[in-house]
Amino acid sequence: MQKHLPLGEPPITGYMHHLYPLSILARDTAYLPWFYCHYIQLRQFAERGLNFYLHPFYREFSTCPLLESNRVDRRLAGDKPDEVIEFVLECLALDYYVQLDVDYFCIPQGAYYQRVHFLHELLLSGFDRHQRTLTASGYDRNGGYVRFAVGFAEFGQALSTAFRAEGGPDWLRDKVENAQIVLYQYRSSAKSAFDLVQAREELTDLYESRNTSTRLRILAEPRNHGDLWGLETYQFLADLLEDPDADDPLISLRIFWEHKKCMAARLEYMAGQGFLPRHGGLVRRYSDIASRANHIRMVVLRNRMKGHKTKAGRTFAQDELCRLRMDESALLGEVLSQLCD
Repeated sequence: MQKHLPLGEPPITGYMHHLYPLSILARDTAYLPWFYCHYIQLRQFAERGLNFYLHPFYREFSTCPLLESNRVDRRLAGDKPDEVIEFVLECLALDYYVQLDVDYFCIPQGAYYQRVHFLHELLLSGFDRHQRTLTASGYDRNGGYVRFAVGFAEFGQALSTAFRAEGGPDWLRDKVENAQIVLYQYRSSAKSAFDLVQAREELTDLYESRNTSTRLRILAEPRNHGDLWGLETYQFLADLLEDPDADDPLISLRIFWEHKKCMAARLEYMAGQGFLPRHGGLVRRYSDIASRANHIRMVVLRNRMKGHKTKAGRTFAQDELCRLRMDESALLGEVLSQLCD
């Protein structure tokens, strides 16, 4: 017996907690109206990199009508790898995608295989009992998002290491104290709608660098005042580029680029729905901003590969980032002006 649930190409791949549920939603275009009134605001929390800011319960995707999400304690599935594998197979047979933490040291297709013990989530979307394999999704050794078959044996080893982490070093033990399995199910009969008010509010928050969490205090305690929001996150990126010894900026720059790509696609969708004028170049100009953001990312990547030996490359990235902030601010002002007319 075998079963393979469909996945699509997610619009965001910078972090697994975005790309896994989005790849399920991307099996069909029905999610796009929901997506385009979310994933708007940017934030940078203390001691963390750049990321999208979503609903306080975004990990459950509770605001998306197309995706059912349930979290269960891993121990309910069993204490032995074979028991958990059987639980996974039963869930997949019932059309539930399964996400759970494994040790990537034991996953042959990953970059950490036999190199580093790395406990992180893995998405499972299918199985083949005859071949004794599971269909998994994750980053390959080049950082691309791919699907691959992992054997029951290797997967069981990856689970065993995760189970033993309770008595392991702090960095590993802390990740599994509340180990959970996430079950996603796609609601093919549901529909999503574009919420113009929601989109306009978050676009305004982005433009004015407002703390969006203060508007959602009924759901969760607002974030502290030391965080950066919206266009102010440009300052965080500028500081990263200023210090050649700072933490790896490439993930933050990837999110930065993906945000601009999504903004261009969002404006194109809104123009198609009549919320923005089709003419005037708004979409084209945001697409240009996305291209420039990607160019900055590539320059920084090449610079790091050369060991920061090219000061000119770092200077270009810093100067272009400053120009890009001014251009995006002006463009966002025009977008909001059009939406208010």
